[in-house]
Amino acid sequence: MSVTCVTGAALMWTLPYIKYMGDQTFLFFWICAMFSIIGATYTLVPSAVHKCFGSKNLKIAYGVIQISISFSGMTLLPTSVTQARLRSAFPHYWQLSCPASGNDEVSALANPNYIEDAIR
Repeated sequence: MSVTCVTGAALMWTLPYIKYMGDQTFLFFWICAMFSIIGATYTLVPSAVHKCFGSKNLKIAYGVIQISISFSGMTLLPTSVTQARLRSAFPHYWQLSCPASGNDEVSALANPNYIEDAIR
């Protein structure tokens, strides 16, 4: 389960760099791998819940996990909309809030708009 989570996180964090490479075929396989990891998570969660909570509590515990997944998606929607509005209203907001805000390459990579700026 931890291998699946680490692999999924690595795939998702590196997606902007893969998109920046410009190879559509590689990007397609990268996204397919991301969705395969999501499927692996849904496959492994019932087994992990069974091991942690036992078969007697499996139904309740797995139901709570499924509800929490849905609730987290609904909770994150307003956050992402607000973030998109902030980006459009204050284009330099993310650069100012970055702790490494110098002009070197390291701070440029820490900037979330780095890839978008490079494409333009």
